[in-house]
Amino acid sequence: MKKSISVWIDNIKMVGIVKVADTFISRFLGLLPIKVLKENNGLLLKPCKQVHTFLMKYPIDVIFLSDENIIEHIEYNLVPNKVSRYVKSAVKTLEINSGVAIRYNLDVGDMLNIKDANKEN
Repeated sequence: MKKSISVWIDNIKMVGIVKVADTFISRFLGLLPIKVLKENNGLLLKPCKQVHTFLMKYPIDVIFLSDENIIEHIEYNLVPNKVSRYVKSAVKTLEINSGVAIRYNLDVGDMLNIKDANKEN
């Protein structure tokens, strides 16, 4: 997982450091190696239609996105040792700290802007 992106909503940076998990191993490991997810960090899994939080130590918000980055479904505060809903229409999934989705008033149908973190400015 070398690529980093940032995620924006309505020209506001929502999450600044998001690692991209787009290989089998990086998707398989997901956030498991991360003991504490820093406030401005997250993980984008692609492809992904469902996640689990087995062996995790903290809850997360999970945002399921279409290919155009439109929110298809949100799992708020998915606690450890649970499985999310299977979202057939999702192409990728954004995992962020629990509470971030509510803080930014995210809802199904909203479009997120994903930018290369190294080329933002």
